[in-house]
Amino acid sequence: MEWNRMQQAPNLYEKAQLEFRVKAKSDRLESDAISTAIGASMKKKGNRRFLLAFIIVANAMLFFHSSFKLAMIMHAQKKKSMQIMKMKKSEFMASEQLVPVNVRKITAKKEHIETNTTQIMPLQSLPNFHTGDGGGVVIFYHVAKTGGSTIRNLFRKQIKRKKSYFLYRRLKNNADRKQKAADVDDSNFGKDDDVDVGDDNVGDDDEDIPESASCVDGTLNWLRSIDKKVMKRLKSVPHSTKHLLLEVHGANLGMKGFAPFIQKWRKTSQVHGKPFFAFTIVRDPLPFAISYFKMYHHDCPHDWCEHDQFKDATVDNFVRSIIPNRQCFLLSHRSAVEGMDSSFYSKCKVTEKGCDDLYIQTMKENLDWIGRTEELSSETIPLLSYILSGDSSGGKLKKPNNLKIAPSLAFEDALDEATTSKIISLSKYDQVIYDKVKEEYKLSNFFGN
Repeated sequence: MEWNRMQQAPNLYEKAQLEFRVKAKSDRLESDAISTAIGASMKKKGNRRFLLAFIIVANAMLFFHSSFKLAMIMHAQKKKSMQIMKMKKSEFMASEQLVPVNVRKITAKKEHIETNTTQIMPLQSLPNFHTGDGGGVVIFYHVAKTGGSTIRNLFRKQIKRKKSYFLYRRLKNNADRKQKAADVDDSNFGKDDDVDVGDDNVGDDDEDIPESASCVDGTLNWLRSIDKKVMKRLKSVPHSTKHLLLEVHGANLGMKGFAPFIQKWRKTSQVHGKPFFAFTIVRDPLPFAISYFKMYHHDCPHDWCEHDQFKDATVDNFVRSIIPNRQCFLLSHRSAVEGMDSSFYSKCKVTEKGCDDLYIQTMKENLDWIGRTEELSSETIPLLSYILSGDSSGGKLKKPNNLKIAPSLAFEDALDEATTSKIISLSKYDQVIYDKVKEEYKLSNFFGN
């Protein structure tokens, strides 16, 4: 009976106790057998005192042997239980820090990042920016006309609520309407000319940030100061600094060039135990094209507007303004136009393979979340509200805080099926990315169904 109970014991400690009882019972039977044999011998030899003393000593030895064995068993099992508890605690603490989508390993000497492009797992936990120490970083790669004003407004609201806890920065370049596209083959971008951001010491004063390999010509020196700010926060001692909310909008390299910095910052956040979160937003291609025309092509007088301007908002002008797969272009090269010359669109055009690789190898491998404009108020805003303040407003916002909603134009109601089909065909790579995001990025990845 005791043996069966020992096999079914719920934990190691109770199992050890039952094991001792079985052993002790066996020892008692052995002691009784010895006593019986000695008693028989006493009757034959008559040396009762000697044999009585022998019985006492023998039983004492068996008792101390069993007690010592129990102590050893209990000590070993307790030590093993403590090790298991430590392992469980380590796993729990690791789950509290955001785990990137891909598999990353940190070696003891160089802290080298290994990227697994064959298996992408959804995130199971979220970072915590609303309790504990400061020094965390949120990166928002803001593609033009995808709802960035709503995200920016949320960031600013967090600053007002907890001014001592958050710092907001917007990273962008000044428009240069004379800038031309560089002669770089986009199909080879990111293969032979990877941006080298160095090791964990990147961001020191003597660091020389290399030139970008993108056809959007220019250097990465604009990133030097923000890289130092990010690294300083991630390496800071507890309670010494605020969380940084960083919006990247219009910077002169796209996700391909920006990804190595995200990898470095994420790695540093894990080493120093700081929260980190990187995300972007994509939009359904048809409403994206309409919104883009309103903002950048229709009677726009600013330096950051597109060169091709149309005073009349007609269907023909709208279709003429469309650049094939513009969202993929902005994700690949530059998140906002800032007065781009038309040469950018001819020399830097994107391909089907390039857009597929962008999504699979760059976006999914480096971003923790990809939201959709159409679901900002029901997905991305509650998600950000939860990690920044611990409050998701019941899962939804009653009204998105977008301050830049342009009035409808006359041609919007005149779009027939043929025109719509043409627009969709010009955005087929964008549509593939959007559909994949819709399928693969859901709040249930974090909160369940």
